[in-house]
This record gives sequence, structure tokens and C-alpha cells, in this order.
Amino acid sequence: MGKAAAAMTQGLLEVADDRVVSGLAVLKHAAELVGVRILLGDHPVPAQRSLVAGAAMLDAAAEAEPGDTVVALVSGGASALLEAPVPGISLADIAAMTEARLRDGTPIEALNRARRRGSRLKGGGLARAIPVGVTVHVVVLSDVLGPDPHLVGSGPFDDARVQPHLLAGNTQALEAAAAAASALGAEVEVTATMRGEARVEGARWAQSLMMAPPTDAVRCTIAGAETVVTVRGEGRGGRNQEFALSAAPALINNPHALLVSLATDGEDGPTDAAGAAVDGTTVLRALERGLDPDDHLRRNDSYTLFGALDDLLRPGPTGTNVCDIALAFS
Repeated sequence: MGKAAAAMTQGLLEVADDRVVSGLAVLKHAAELVGVRILLGDHPVPAQRSLVAGAAMLDAAAEAEPGDTVVALVSGGASALLEAPVPGISLADIAAMTEARLRDGTPIEALNRARRRGSRLKGGGLARAIPVGVTVHVVVLSDVLGPDPHLVGSGPFDDARVQPHLLAGNTQALEAAAAAASALGAEVEVTATMRGEARVEGARWAQSLMMAPPTDAVRCTIAGAETVVTVRGEGRGGRNQEFALSAAPALINNPHALLVSLATDGEDGPTDAAGAAVDGTTVLRALERGLDPDDHLRRNDSYTLFGALDDLLRPGPTGTNVCDIALAFS
């Protein structure tokens, strides 16, 4: 279950040979998985498909019999893709809460804690649906910062019977990015994780990079991120695009600076872009086209500006989900 469910399930099928007797995968995007039932859920706000998927997952868990082995593959996005409200709470209630928290800058950890309280799936609910006597293995690909795998997907297997295995997270993504930059000849530094408002963190990070002592080598600074956006306008964008736009003024007229911020799942906010790239020409090119970067930032409309400049990153859904990465070359 989750944004990485297709790739994780395919990996399991490849190593499990013919030992898988039944399976259910809840995805955000359609995929083909031989011998596994596939359902699509709604994301980032749960809707009717999420309700159908949640009921199906609870049924699948309850069908296991003593002596069986259940392998659960959990990745970010599962919180919205599956839902089963507790009595007295409706899907509309959960959707409204989710929508409000996504707009007011609530960190993902806090949002997932709120989701647990109204769901029969989350907070260990799915684990409790599995009969006693069934062996349960949980493998987690983490989209939250920190070492606690129970936060992913709002903890459907957060139960004393289960000890999740953390497969990978943002740390591994940063290590891979650092290795790639180093192979290109850059001097690499991985800095502290960035949290808080995207527009604040982007500006602060870019300013600190521009104040670094000059060097003859190409320098690449990399950071993991899970920033938030408090929506004030009616524009389009996501936290990575807003992060990049807020960083652009600090790079003006610097011919050696390039900053990229991206979502590892390939989808930044409710857009088809993973993020954006900015350099020393971004602000000037925008102004030449009659676009005011400050105004677009105020209206949370980074997507429109970067689209006009052809500076959006559009790899499409990547099949993984391990937070965000920001890279700066100088």
C-alpha cells in the first residue's frame, strides 16, 4: 500500500517465486502485477476509491489463517489511499480534516497522528484485523524524516505483535545523490534536514550558500527536506516549487549558482511536476516575461511561473517516496 506499492510488490514477487498465494496492492497509479489484485485509491485527500480499498484491505487481512505468513509492504501515501472510518466519523469528515491540514502547513507527522484517531485501519488497526497465529512481516519505505517506521501510512501495523523493517528512507536518497554528485567531480556536503515553511527555508538556505567562501572547485550542497506550505493564495504549486522560488532572489547574477528542489515521488503538491530548478537568471527571466516572482510567491503560484520559464522538473511518478531533496551547486 502506498505510492511505492507497485515497485515494492514487484520486488517481492521476484524473490518469493510461487509462494505468494494471494495478494492485494493499493496504488495511486495503475500498474500491472501478475497474480495480485490491484485497487486504486485517492490521494492526497481520501475519497470513495479509498473507502473501497480500505474495506478490501481489512477483508484481505481477516482472511489469513493460522500458519499463514502475511507480508505487508507500506510506503508513503497509504494514509490517503486507504480509509475505513470508525463509527461516528464519516469519510467526508476525514476528507475535510485532511484538506484543512494540507492547507494550513501541518507537518506530515502531526497529520498522520490526527488520521489515526478516526480510522479502523490506522494506528495498528490493520494488524489487529489479522487473526492470531499468523506470522506478519512488515517492510516500510519511509516518507517521513526520522527513524520511526510506525509514522508511515499513519501506522497501520503499529501493534505489539509486529516489528516493522525499515527498508529505506530519505537518508538513502541523500547518500545516492551525494555519490552521484561526487562522481561528477563536485565537492559534496550533506547538511542538516530542513523543516518549516518552504518559503522561509528556501530563502534562508540560498542566502547561507551564497555567503560561503569562494572555491575553485564545484561545490554541491545537499539537504533532505520535508517542508510545509501554508496556503494563502489560490495559485498552483507545491512545497518544492515554493522552496525554489523563494531561493531565487539570493542567486541573482551569480553565474555559478544552481539550486534544485524535488519530491522523490515525482509529484510535488497537486501538480505534475516534482519540483523546479533556479539559477542566477531566474528572477530576471521572469521579469522579462512580465512575471513578478514576489507576487507568485504570495499567491502560492510557483507552478505557473516555472511553467512559463520551462524550469519545472517533470519526471513523472517515480514509484518511490522518500521525502524531498534539495541540491545547490556553486
